[in-house]
Amino acid sequence: MYFYLHIPKTGGQTVAERIGSAFPPERAYFLRGPIASEEALAALKGRYDFVEAHVRGGALRNAGDEVRVICTVREPIGQVISHYRHIRREPRMSLHRAANQLSPAAFFEHYGDILLNFQARCLAVAFFGTGLGPRVASETRWVLDKMGEALDRITWLVPTESIDEFCMLWSVEQGIHLPFEASRNRAASGDVDLQRLRDVVAGSMERLGLDFTLWSLAREAYAQWRRDVLDAPHLGLRRLANAMCPYKAGESEIRLTRGWYPRVERGDGVSEWWAGPMPASEILVTNAAGERYLEFEVAVVLGIAADQFRFFAGPERRPLRHSHGEPDASGVVLHRVVLPPGPGPHQIQVIVPRVRSPMEIIEGATDPTRRSFASQRWRLVTD
Repeated sequence: MYFYLHIPKTGGQTVAERIGSAFPPERAYFLRGPIASEEALAALKGRYDFVEAHVRGGALRNAGDEVRVICTVREPIGQVISHYRHIRREPRMSLHRAANQLSPAAFFEHYGDILLNFQARCLAVAFFGTGLGPRVASETRWVLDKMGEALDRITWLVPTESIDEFCMLWSVEQGIHLPFEASRNRAASGDVDLQRLRDVVAGSMERLGLDFTLWSLAREAYAQWRRDVLDAPHLGLRRLANAMCPYKAGESEIRLTRGWYPRVERGDGVSEWWAGPMPASEILVTNAAGERYLEFEVAVVLGIAADQFRFFAGPERRPLRHSHGEPDASGVVLHRVVLPPGPGPHQIQVIVPRVRSPMEIIEGATDPTRRSFASQRWRLVTD
């Protein structure tokens, strides 16, 4: 069973309608209200292939491996603002009158603890129930302790800004056609002074730490899942990454998969790819028999030397032999990496000791973009 753990104001209606519409009506349960107990969830197992709900009371505590959980997480300030505006619009909510009669600053002074770090609390409560009790000195500490355990139980953790792409890739990964393109709910733009409200929420950043951590982890998890889907040969999705394919000859190809900026076409007609903003950049190499070496040129470096490049293969990070030439008349250096034995695909990681911006090391530079080296003319060679 697919289960969408719906944290309020994270794009849940969009996800529920898109995925739920892929199943027969009698096999999909969504937009019907919260699930507040393990018994309520157990009653849905077997009856439905897809379930969406707000979750309370640790209903997912013993859900089992057969329940594959999807969860979306939103940028925290945007989520809080959306939640606050929803409270102002909805008379049935207990804080409706307070949200409409108090200024944003006064409201968050009195009720901010309810809306701040809300996403992390929802996640912990969905799997472990309430954190309040005689042995719990701090709810924040309890949520922090439980958040990692909860994340381990989630199959698809998705940042809200990636929902559209997620639905497309999930459809391909699972072999399930999503027939319904859901429209998004959009609140009237004139109900509050958004800039004033944003300033008030941003003034409570120290009380949003858990949600920012959760959102950051969602972005990392989604990026890894996305790479895994794109790299799966049986899914045929490599064409989606052609813009980051600096070399292709027959079945052989090189793809720059993570830690690279988009291709830039220089005035001399040569394409270059900058590495950054992190020290580690990833490459996927599919080489034919006999193609033993990966070669590329480095036209520019920012604060690193050619002998400081390190290359590793696979998740085990096996070191690869690497050599480089002397700079030519233009300062370009050729790098050569000995590939792992056998044909690819091979996952290769290049690591440099530091990443800096031109502004940090070049007098008069105004570019704050952090990057390490500019690569060009990638290729696979036999000798």
